[in-house]
Amino acid sequence: SDIDTKFKRAVYFVRSSPPKNSSNDEKLKVYALYKQSLVGDVNIERPGMLSFEGRAKWDAWEKLKGTSQDDAKKQYIELVDKDFAGWEDSDIAKKMPEDFTPQ
Repeated sequence: SDIDTKFKRAVYFVRSSPPKNSSNDEKLKVYALYKQSLVGDVNIERPGMLSFEGRAKWDAWEKLKGTSQDDAKKQYIELVDKDFAGWEDSDIAKKMPEDFTPQ
């Protein structure tokens, strides 16, 4: 579908772009939307107390519980649109291999 293709291109663009000075909250939001898009509701146990990054990621993903995978993809794309205006016309996005699959 169109949403799947655009999501795939957005993921490729984000992964292939130079790092952006994003806040931890922004990075967690992108991560959570990515996981919700691919997996759906959180399906793993919350990491232990000493895994601060793991717990933060899990908590961000858990907040999206009940969000459909298509809605998560749309929100992911909206976030990329907001942070990287014109990204779809960039050389990076145009170079996405046909067989690229987010995982």
